[in-house]
Amino acid sequence: MKLFETLRMKWDRFFRRGIERILARNWFDVGLQSKMSALVTVGLVGLILIFAFIAISTVRQTTQQQLNEHVLRARMLAENLDANLSHVGGMLTIIIACPCLACKRLLHHEVSGDE
Repeated sequence: MKLFETLRMKWDRFFRRGIERILARNWFDVGLQSKMSALVTVGLVGLILIFAFIAISTVRQTTQQQLNEHVLRARMLAENLDANLSHVGGMLTIIIACPCLACKRLLHHEVSGDE
């Protein structure tokens, strides 16, 4: 196990040194115009990524806000429907409890469909 770790560490050091040497040598061999182009390109890519992140987070926040508004509207509609059904249930209870015979006849005719 230690042998494997030692070999891996040696390979990592060798690989990193090789990449550093190649990048350092190539960076110094490149002209000023190419260096400036590379730096401008890196900066532009960074700015584009920042603006893309801002745009994506804004779209996500807007979507979440609209979903919350839809949930709020659904809750308000459900509460309104619940209140209306409770009101109808209360009215039916009052009509059934009414001692007046005319009310019971009226209710009987409406339920049976007789006219």
